[in-house]
Amino acid sequence: MSITDYHCSLLAFDSAMPLATLRERLRRTSRGTLPTQWLLSTQHGLNAPLPLTQLILLIGLPGSGKSTVAKQLIAECPQMQLISTDAIRGQLFGDEIIQGPWFLVWQEVERQLQQTVAANQSAIFDATNAQRSHRRELIAFSRNLGFTQIVGIWITTPVWLCLARNKRRDRQVPEEVILRMHRQLRDAPPSVEEGLDDLIKIG
Repeated sequence: MSITDYHCSLLAFDSAMPLATLRERLRRTSRGTLPTQWLLSTQHGLNAPLPLTQLILLIGLPGSGKSTVAKQLIAECPQMQLISTDAIRGQLFGDEIIQGPWFLVWQEVERQLQQTVAANQSAIFDATNAQRSHRRELIAFSRNLGFTQIVGIWITTPVWLCLARNKRRDRQVPEEVILRMHRQLRDAPPSVEEGLDDLIKIG
């Protein structure tokens, strides 16, 4: 297992960057062969068949660019399933910004993960995943379900930029919530020791 650090030439991750460009830069900066061959390999493009039951775990603050990365991945790999806590909140509570009881959100996450494995498909989990205990719980649960490979993509966009982007949104996340998540990621950053097969940092 390894951690691949990707440092953009820009101050913050350009979420509009084509995924093929991101993939190539990741490949060039890799210190070794990663298990995420479908993402990084020069021999197999993103349209090649994916390993069965792979889970991509997005990690980052609101406004960091997670959902844009998820959309790019889905556009390149339409066979993957997108599981989004924002979308689930919209379905459950009528508005994505309403946090609602976490156990209801988690129940639906579990259901969609189970459905993905049952269909022998791979998935992207689009959520902040800022709290270490929640990441560990998700990774352990996903392993037990049958996901054969779990890769984290940590988008480390600076908190000040996330706050600025948030202010331009119609549906804003409370600033104190973003700052709390920032502290959680700062004090307990993602690590392969949490059970990930690999961790890719973008920022």
